[in-house]
Amino acid sequence: MQYRVSPRVRVLLLPLVVGLAGCDMSLGHLTARATEEWTHTYSLSPGGEVRIANTNGRIDVEGVDGSTVEVRAERIARGATEAAARELLPRIVIKEDSRPDRVSLETERMSGIMIGVAFEVRYHVRAPIGAAINVTIQNMKEMIFFVPSCLRGD
Repeated sequence: MQYRVSPRVRVLLLPLVVGLAGCDMSLGHLTARATEEWTHTYSLSPGGEVRIANTNGRIDVEGVDGSTVEVRAERIARGATEAAARELLPRIVIKEDSRPDRVSLETERMSGIMIGVAFEVRYHVRAPIGAAINVTIQNMKEMIFFVPSCLRGD
């Protein structure tokens, strides 16, 4: 069976094929890496909630004494080249909303087509013991758990 490609489709595909053929990048091996650390501290009322929604990357939560939420997020960009990885870093946005009873953080999704790059955000959170923790990671079901006082890091 033979397939015919219309002239209109050829015109649309030609720049893409030429562009990819001229690139010396491996889409499977993103060996270049750029990182940036994002840190913030928030006050949280007793029994408050910490919400984190991440598109890609792990979230570590540790229960601590006090009423302060400490967040350290590692933004990690990978690319076929170092320049591509560095250019991606500013596009990794963490949206924050802080209130006395809730701290909400969200890794925003990127729009457009990404070729030859990837990213992740690794959250390291120290939250008050007794705070409600609500964590969502893309492609995973929502997880909600409570940090009881018996789970101290003593």
